[in-house]
Amino acid sequence: SRRSRGEDERARVGEQLFWTHTVEEAFSEEKSARVLLQKGKWAEYEFKLDTAELRAAWQGGPEIIHVRFDPIDVPGAFEMGPVELLL
Repeated sequence: SRRSRGEDERARVGEQLFWTHTVEEAFSEEKSARVLLQKGKWAEYEFKLDTAELRAAWQGGPEIIHVRFDPIDVPGAFEMGPVELLL
């Protein structure tokens, strides 16, 4: 979980987390999770990877090899507070 806020004028700004299970694998939408930000408001966000729709993708290999975090998915400004990884 982490605290973030977006400052972009567009209505649907989101954060996205990507992962891979092998060194050769490229990041993909299929192995990603997205959270929409509340414009201009500090809020705590979580990527729920144990949901029915994401569990199979997250557990699709013996281990997670790479992780990429995109703090916003459009050009714009953002602020981010502490980040926690809870397994």
